[in-house]
Amino acid sequence: MPNGDVYIVFESKVALTTGGTPCLLAVVDVTTGVPTCVDSTLNSITSSLGINGGGNSPIQTDASGAIYYAGYSGSSSVLRKAKNGVTTDLINANISLRNFIVQSDGTVIIAGSTGSTGVSWLRRISPSGGLKNLAITYVGFLWEFADGKVYAGAMRDSMYGIKRYSTDLDALEDKYWITGNSDFVTQDSHFTVDLNTAGIPECLWPAYQENLSFCGSYGTQAASVFNVLGQKTFGVALGMYPYQLWQYYPTPEKTNVTAINSVTLARQVITTIILSGTSSTGSNILSLYDTSSKQETVVMNGSNEVEIYSMSYSQKSNSILFTGLRFSDNKYVVGEVSLG
Repeated sequence: MPNGDVYIVFESKVALTTGGTPCLLAVVDVTTGVPTCVDSTLNSITSSLGINGGGNSPIQTDASGAIYYAGYSGSSSVLRKAKNGVTTDLINANISLRNFIVQSDGTVIIAGSTGSTGVSWLRRISPSGGLKNLAITYVGFLWEFADGKVYAGAMRDSMYGIKRYSTDLDALEDKYWITGNSDFVTQDSHFTVDLNTAGIPECLWPAYQENLSFCGSYGTQAASVFNVLGQKTFGVALGMYPYQLWQYYPTPEKTNVTAINSVTLARQVITTIILSGTSSTGSNILSLYDTSSKQETVVMNGSNEVEIYSMSYSQKSNSILFTGLRFSDNKYVVGEVSLG
Protein backbone atom coordinates (compact mmCIF):
# COMPACT_ATOMS: atom_id res chain seq x y z
CA MET A 1 0.00 0.00 0.00
CA PRO A 2 1.20 3.59 -0.62
CA ASN A 3 1.07 4.38 3.09
CA GLY A 4 2.62 1.08 4.20
CA ASP A 5 -0.60 -0.62 5.28
CA VAL A 6 -0.99 -4.33 4.65
CA TYR A 7 -4.44 -5.77 3.91
CA ILE A 8 -5.55 -9.40 4.14
CA VAL A 9 -8.54 -11.03 2.46
CA PHE A 10 -9.39 -14.31 4.17
CA GLU A 11 -10.84 -17.27 2.26
CA SER A 12 -13.82 -17.13 4.61
CA LYS A 13 -14.82 -14.92 7.52
CA VAL A 14 -12.80 -15.51 10.69
CA ALA A 15 -12.85 -14.00 14.14
CA LEU A 16 -9.69 -11.97 14.74
CA THR A 17 -10.07 -12.25 18.51
CA THR A 18 -11.66 -14.88 20.69
CA GLY A 19 -15.40 -14.35 20.55
CA GLY A 20 -14.98 -11.48 18.12
CA THR A 21 -17.11 -10.70 15.07
CA PRO A 22 -16.06 -12.76 12.01
CA CYS A 23 -14.25 -10.69 9.40
CA LEU A 24 -13.30 -11.14 5.73
CA LEU A 25 -11.12 -8.07 5.08
CA ALA A 26 -8.56 -6.87 7.63
CA VAL A 27 -5.71 -4.36 7.86
CA VAL A 28 -2.50 -5.35 9.65
CA ASP A 29 -0.50 -3.01 11.86
CA VAL A 30 3.00 -3.44 10.41
CA THR A 31 4.68 -2.59 13.73
CA THR A 32 2.73 -5.06 15.88
CA GLY A 33 1.45 -7.54 13.30
CA VAL A 34 -2.02 -7.26 14.80
CA PRO A 35 -4.93 -7.36 12.31
CA THR A 36 -7.99 -5.13 12.62
CA CYS A 37 -11.25 -5.78 10.80
CA VAL A 38 -11.97 -3.31 8.01
CA ASP A 39 -15.56 -4.32 7.25
CA SER A 40 -17.40 -6.87 9.39
CA THR A 41 -20.51 -6.85 7.15
CA LEU A 42 -18.62 -7.89 4.02
CA ASN A 43 -19.44 -11.50 3.08
CA SER A 44 -17.39 -11.95 -0.09
CA ILE A 45 -15.12 -10.16 -2.55
CA THR A 46 -16.22 -10.11 -6.20
CA SER A 47 -14.26 -12.78 -8.05
CA SER A 48 -13.92 -10.81 -11.28
CA LEU A 49 -15.11 -7.72 -13.13
CA GLY A 50 -15.68 -6.90 -16.79
CA ILE A 51 -16.33 -9.11 -19.82
CA ASN A 52 -15.22 -12.72 -19.34
CA GLY A 53 -13.71 -11.76 -16.00
CA GLY A 54 -11.13 -9.60 -17.77
CA GLY A 55 -11.79 -6.38 -15.91
CA ASN A 56 -9.90 -4.49 -13.25
CA SER A 57 -9.02 -5.82 -9.83
CA PRO A 58 -11.97 -5.88 -7.40
CA ILE A 59 -9.61 -4.43 -4.77
CA GLN A 60 -7.85 -1.13 -5.54
CA THR A 61 -6.20 1.76 -3.68
CA ASP A 62 -5.54 5.45 -4.12
CA ALA A 63 -2.41 7.48 -3.33
CA SER A 64 -3.59 8.25 0.20
CA GLY A 65 -3.82 4.57 1.11
CA ALA A 66 -7.61 4.30 1.05
CA ILE A 67 -8.81 0.87 -0.12
CA TYR A 68 -11.73 0.33 -2.50
CA TYR A 69 -13.36 -3.07 -2.86
CA ALA A 70 -16.28 -4.69 -4.67
CA GLY A 71 -18.14 -7.59 -3.13
CA TYR A 72 -21.31 -8.68 -1.40
CA SER A 73 -22.81 -7.81 1.95
CA GLY A 74 -25.59 -10.30 2.48
CA SER A 75 -27.32 -10.54 -0.90
CA SER A 76 -26.49 -6.97 -1.92
CA SER A 77 -23.67 -6.00 -4.25
CA VAL A 78 -21.42 -3.33 -2.76
CA LEU A 79 -18.57 -1.04 -3.77
CA ARG A 80 -16.99 0.50 -0.71
CA LYS A 81 -14.14 2.77 0.32
CA ALA A 82 -12.34 2.28 3.64
CA LYS A 83 -9.81 4.60 5.27
CA ASN A 84 -8.75 5.19 8.86
CA GLY A 85 -11.54 3.01 10.21
CA VAL A 86 -14.28 4.75 8.21
CA THR A 87 -16.20 2.75 5.59
CA THR A 88 -18.21 4.50 2.86
CA ASP A 89 -20.70 2.96 0.43
CA LEU A 90 -20.15 4.16 -3.15
CA ILE A 91 -23.15 2.35 -4.70
CA ASN A 92 -26.53 1.23 -3.41
CA ALA A 93 -28.51 -2.01 -3.72
CA ASN A 94 -30.27 -0.79 -6.89
CA ILE A 95 -26.98 -0.60 -8.81
CA SER A 96 -25.33 -3.45 -10.72
CA LEU A 97 -21.57 -2.95 -10.84
CA ARG A 98 -19.75 -3.99 -14.02
CA ASN A 99 -16.28 -2.46 -13.61
CA PHE A 100 -14.46 0.37 -11.85
CA ILE A 101 -11.14 2.23 -11.77
CA VAL A 102 -9.74 4.23 -8.86
CA GLN A 103 -7.46 7.13 -9.76
CA SER A 104 -4.63 8.30 -7.53
CA ASP A 105 -6.59 11.26 -6.13
CA GLY A 106 -9.53 9.04 -5.12
CA THR A 107 -11.72 9.74 -8.15
CA VAL A 108 -13.63 6.57 -9.09
CA ILE A 109 -14.83 5.83 -12.62
CA ILE A 110 -17.56 3.21 -12.51
CA ALA A 111 -19.41 1.27 -15.21
CA GLY A 112 -22.72 -0.34 -14.32
CA SER A 113 -26.48 -0.15 -14.60
CA THR A 114 -29.55 0.78 -12.58
CA GLY A 115 -31.51 -2.29 -11.55
CA SER A 116 -35.01 -0.79 -11.51
CA THR A 117 -34.72 0.82 -14.96
CA GLY A 118 -32.11 -1.31 -16.73
CA VAL A 119 -30.24 1.81 -17.87
CA SER A 120 -26.49 1.26 -18.40
CA TRP A 121 -24.07 4.08 -17.74
CA LEU A 122 -20.53 5.30 -17.07
CA ARG A 123 -20.20 7.54 -13.99
CA ARG A 124 -17.61 9.51 -12.06
CA ILE A 125 -17.56 9.60 -8.26
CA SER A 126 -15.47 12.49 -6.94
CA PRO A 127 -13.20 12.17 -3.89
CA SER A 128 -15.83 14.09 -1.91
CA GLY A 129 -18.57 11.68 -3.03
CA GLY A 130 -20.28 13.69 -5.77
CA LEU A 131 -21.71 11.78 -8.74
CA LYS A 132 -21.76 12.61 -12.46
CA ASN A 133 -22.93 10.73 -15.55
CA LEU A 134 -20.18 10.56 -18.16
CA ALA A 135 -22.22 8.54 -20.67
CA ILE A 136 -25.50 6.66 -20.89
CA THR A 137 -24.28 3.50 -22.60
CA TYR A 138 -23.22 -0.08 -22.04
CA VAL A 139 -19.46 -0.09 -21.34
CA GLY A 140 -17.59 -3.03 -22.86
CA PHE A 141 -14.30 -2.23 -21.16
CA LEU A 142 -12.84 0.29 -18.77
CA TRP A 143 -9.07 0.50 -18.59
CA GLU A 144 -6.20 2.81 -17.75
CA PHE A 145 -3.76 2.92 -20.68
CA ALA A 146 -0.02 3.59 -20.68
CA ASP A 147 -0.57 7.36 -20.79
CA GLY A 148 -2.22 7.15 -17.35
CA LYS A 149 -5.65 8.09 -18.71
CA VAL A 150 -8.87 6.09 -18.46
CA TYR A 151 -10.41 4.72 -21.67
CA ALA A 152 -13.96 3.39 -21.99
CA GLY A 153 -15.47 1.23 -24.71
CA ALA A 154 -19.02 2.48 -25.34
CA MET A 155 -21.41 0.03 -27.01
CA ARG A 156 -24.85 1.50 -27.61
CA ASP A 157 -26.68 3.03 -30.55
CA SER A 158 -24.77 5.90 -32.20
CA MET A 159 -22.24 6.07 -29.37
CA TYR A 160 -20.04 3.15 -30.38
CA GLY A 161 -16.30 3.28 -29.92
CA ILE A 162 -13.54 3.99 -27.41
CA LYS A 163 -13.39 7.35 -25.64
CA ARG A 164 -10.86 8.82 -23.25
CA TYR A 165 -11.71 10.46 -19.92
CA SER A 166 -10.23 13.93 -19.43
CA THR A 167 -9.54 14.88 -15.82
CA ASP A 168 -9.32 18.55 -16.83
CA LEU A 169 -12.76 18.49 -18.44
CA ASP A 170 -14.18 15.97 -15.97
CA ALA A 171 -15.82 14.40 -19.01
CA LEU A 172 -15.21 12.05 -21.90
CA GLU A 173 -13.40 13.78 -24.75
CA ASP A 174 -15.58 14.61 -27.76
CA LYS A 175 -13.10 12.97 -30.09
CA TYR A 176 -13.12 9.19 -30.14
CA TRP A 177 -9.90 7.26 -29.63
CA ILE A 178 -11.15 4.49 -31.95
CA THR A 179 -14.45 4.23 -33.78
CA GLY A 180 -15.98 3.06 -37.03
CA ASN A 181 -19.37 4.73 -36.99
CA SER A 182 -20.06 6.53 -40.25
CA ASP A 183 -21.11 9.60 -38.26
CA PHE A 184 -17.85 9.75 -36.31
CA VAL A 185 -15.05 8.96 -38.76
CA THR A 186 -11.70 10.62 -39.43
CA GLN A 187 -12.31 14.16 -38.20
CA ASP A 188 -14.00 12.98 -35.00
CA SER A 189 -11.69 10.10 -34.07
CA HIS A 190 -7.99 9.52 -33.66
CA PHE A 191 -8.30 6.12 -35.36
CA THR A 192 -11.10 4.57 -37.38
CA VAL A 193 -11.90 1.10 -38.61
CA ASP A 194 -14.27 2.43 -41.27
CA LEU A 195 -13.74 0.47 -44.49
CA ASN A 196 -14.09 3.53 -46.70
CA THR A 197 -11.23 5.50 -45.15
CA ALA A 198 -7.51 5.03 -44.72
CA GLY A 199 -8.05 3.76 -41.20
CA ILE A 200 -6.43 0.95 -39.21
CA PRO A 201 -4.75 -1.19 -41.93
CA GLU A 202 -5.68 -4.54 -40.37
CA CYS A 203 -9.33 -3.46 -40.41
CA LEU A 204 -9.47 -2.70 -44.12
CA TRP A 205 -11.00 -5.25 -46.46
CA PRO A 206 -10.23 -8.15 -46.85
CA ALA A 207 -8.21 -8.30 -43.58
CA TYR A 208 -11.29 -6.98 -41.76
CA GLN A 209 -13.08 -10.32 -41.91
CA GLU A 210 -10.10 -12.07 -40.29
CA ASN A 211 -9.86 -9.54 -37.46
CA LEU A 212 -13.44 -9.28 -36.25
CA SER A 213 -12.39 -9.74 -32.62
CA PHE A 214 -11.14 -6.13 -32.77
CA CYS A 215 -12.52 -4.57 -35.94
CA GLY A 216 -16.06 -5.93 -35.57
CA SER A 217 -16.68 -3.96 -32.38
CA TYR A 218 -14.09 -1.17 -32.85
CA GLY A 219 -11.99 -2.65 -30.04
CA THR A 220 -14.66 -1.95 -27.43
CA GLN A 221 -14.60 -5.48 -25.97
CA ALA A 222 -11.30 -6.48 -24.42
CA ALA A 223 -9.73 -8.27 -21.49
CA SER A 224 -6.26 -8.76 -20.03
CA VAL A 225 -5.06 -5.24 -20.81
CA PHE A 226 -1.33 -4.65 -20.18
CA ASN A 227 0.70 -1.45 -19.99
CA VAL A 228 4.34 -1.88 -21.01
CA LEU A 229 6.91 0.54 -19.55
CA GLY A 230 4.45 3.43 -19.72
CA GLN A 231 4.74 3.40 -23.51
CA LYS A 232 2.44 0.77 -25.00
CA THR A 233 -0.89 -0.82 -24.14
CA PHE A 234 -1.98 -4.28 -25.28
CA GLY A 235 -5.25 -6.13 -24.84
CA VAL A 236 -6.98 -9.32 -25.90
CA ALA A 237 -9.83 -8.28 -28.20
CA LEU A 238 -13.02 -10.26 -27.52
CA GLY A 239 -15.43 -8.83 -30.06
CA MET A 240 -15.81 -12.07 -32.02
CA TYR A 241 -14.01 -15.40 -32.03
CA PRO A 242 -11.09 -16.06 -32.49
CA TYR A 243 -9.73 -13.75 -29.77
CA GLN A 244 -6.61 -11.79 -30.72
CA LEU A 245 -3.88 -9.81 -28.98
CA TRP A 246 -3.85 -6.20 -30.20
CA GLN A 247 -1.88 -3.09 -29.41
CA TYR A 248 -4.29 -0.34 -28.32
CA TYR A 249 -1.85 2.48 -27.57
CA PRO A 250 -0.08 4.57 -28.85
CA THR A 251 -1.48 3.29 -32.15
CA PRO A 252 -3.90 0.39 -32.64
CA GLU A 253 -2.42 -2.52 -34.56
CA LYS A 254 -2.69 -6.30 -34.62
CA THR A 255 0.26 -8.03 -32.97
CA ASN A 256 2.48 -10.48 -34.78
CA VAL A 257 1.00 -13.50 -32.98
CA THR A 258 0.70 -16.28 -35.55
CA ALA A 259 1.14 -19.59 -33.69
CA ILE A 260 -1.83 -18.95 -31.41
CA ASN A 261 -4.98 -18.50 -33.40
CA SER A 262 -7.22 -17.66 -30.42
CA VAL A 263 -6.00 -16.41 -27.03
CA THR A 264 -7.60 -17.86 -23.90
CA LEU A 265 -5.26 -16.56 -21.17
CA ALA A 266 -2.60 -13.83 -21.07
CA ARG A 267 -0.13 -12.66 -18.43
CA GLN A 268 2.52 -9.92 -18.51
CA VAL A 269 6.16 -10.20 -17.44
CA ILE A 270 7.76 -6.75 -17.93
CA THR A 271 7.91 -6.43 -21.76
CA THR A 272 6.80 -9.99 -22.53
CA ILE A 273 3.22 -11.24 -22.71
CA ILE A 274 2.66 -14.94 -21.98
CA LEU A 275 -0.14 -16.32 -24.13
CA SER A 276 -2.13 -19.51 -23.79
CA GLY A 277 -4.57 -20.53 -26.48
CA THR A 278 -5.33 -22.73 -29.45
CA SER A 279 -3.59 -23.04 -32.78
CA SER A 280 -5.31 -22.99 -36.17
CA THR A 281 -5.74 -26.77 -35.85
CA GLY A 282 -7.29 -26.50 -32.38
CA SER A 283 -4.28 -27.69 -30.37
CA ASN A 284 -3.58 -26.06 -27.00
CA ILE A 285 -0.21 -24.27 -27.02
CA LEU A 286 1.74 -21.72 -24.97
CA SER A 287 3.82 -18.89 -26.42
CA LEU A 288 5.71 -15.73 -25.49
CA TYR A 289 5.18 -12.43 -27.30
CA ASP A 290 8.06 -9.95 -27.06
CA THR A 291 6.46 -6.50 -27.29
CA SER A 292 9.81 -4.90 -28.18
CA SER A 293 10.87 -7.16 -31.04
CA LYS A 294 7.28 -8.06 -31.99
CA GLN A 295 8.23 -11.75 -32.14
CA GLU A 296 6.31 -14.77 -30.87
CA THR A 297 8.10 -17.84 -29.48
CA VAL A 298 6.26 -21.11 -28.82
CA VAL A 299 7.42 -22.64 -25.52
CA MET A 300 4.90 -25.50 -25.26
CA ASN A 301 3.49 -26.98 -28.44
CA GLY A 302 0.68 -29.46 -28.86
CA SER A 303 2.88 -32.57 -28.62
CA ASN A 304 2.09 -32.89 -24.90
CA GLU A 305 -1.17 -30.99 -25.00
CA VAL A 306 -2.48 -29.22 -21.91
CA GLU A 307 -5.50 -26.95 -21.76
CA ILE A 308 -4.24 -24.30 -19.33
CA TYR A 309 -6.65 -23.13 -16.64
CA SER A 310 -4.37 -20.70 -14.81
CA MET A 311 -0.76 -19.55 -15.07
CA SER A 312 1.80 -17.30 -13.40
CA TYR A 313 5.46 -16.42 -13.77
CA SER A 314 8.14 -17.32 -11.21
CA GLN A 315 11.03 -14.86 -11.30
CA LYS A 316 13.10 -17.06 -8.97
CA SER A 317 13.06 -20.06 -11.30
CA ASN A 318 12.44 -18.07 -14.51
CA SER A 319 9.58 -20.35 -15.39
CA ILE A 320 5.87 -20.39 -16.10
CA LEU A 321 3.79 -22.23 -13.50
CA PHE A 322 0.42 -23.52 -14.65
CA THR A 323 -2.56 -25.72 -13.88
CA GLY A 324 -4.63 -27.44 -16.53
CA LEU A 325 -6.05 -30.50 -18.20
CA ARG A 326 -3.59 -32.88 -19.85
CA PHE A 327 -5.15 -34.46 -22.92
CA SER A 328 -3.01 -37.62 -23.09
CA ASP A 329 -4.63 -39.10 -19.97
CA ASN A 330 -7.46 -36.63 -19.17
CA LYS A 331 -5.78 -35.63 -15.88
CA TYR A 332 -5.72 -32.34 -14.01
CA VAL A 333 -2.06 -31.34 -13.70
CA VAL A 334 0.18 -28.73 -12.08
CA GLY A 335 3.17 -28.01 -14.28
CA GLU A 336 6.14 -25.76 -14.98
CA VAL A 337 7.80 -24.56 -18.19
CA SER A 338 11.39 -23.38 -17.76
CA LEU A 339 12.38 -20.34 -19.79
CA GLY A 340 16.08 -20.68 -18.98
